[in-house]
Amino acid sequence: MQVAPQGPRQRLVRPTFAFAVAAFSVLFAMWYAANMGYFEPDTSKYAVINDIAVRQAFDSGYRLIAVDDRPEKRMQGRFVAFVPFALVNPGTRKLTLRNKDNVSDSNTTVVANLKEGTRYHVKLKDGKLNLVEDTDF
Repeated sequence: MQVAPQGPRQRLVRPTFAFAVAAFSVLFAMWYAANMGYFEPDTSKYAVINDIAVRQAFDSGYRLIAVDDRPEKRMQGRFVAFVPFALVNPGTRKLTLRNKDNVSDSNTTVVANLKEGTRYHVKLKDGKLNLVEDTDF
């Protein structure tokens, strides 16, 4: 009886399997980094205004369209280019708000003193728009 010789050409790991494991590892590392916030921008130097993703009970119906007569700056997201938060430099700022129905006659101006690292949302009370600190975060 003859036994087949075990030669030195044995493959320990197939190349396609090794490639698949490496690709999966890279994808998992990217997913982990995105979910742990490693791709989030630093917002501590800004005042952050949440004017879109507000709970229905607190929604004013207005959206920020300009800060000091210039277009608003939106925070960049992980996988999308637009997220609901506006980043505003701290200090006394002139905020232009528009009704979410996009009626051009509905522009309203609010002057607010914004603090660095604070989150705000727009509140409508007795027909007047105010910017208040957001405690939902």
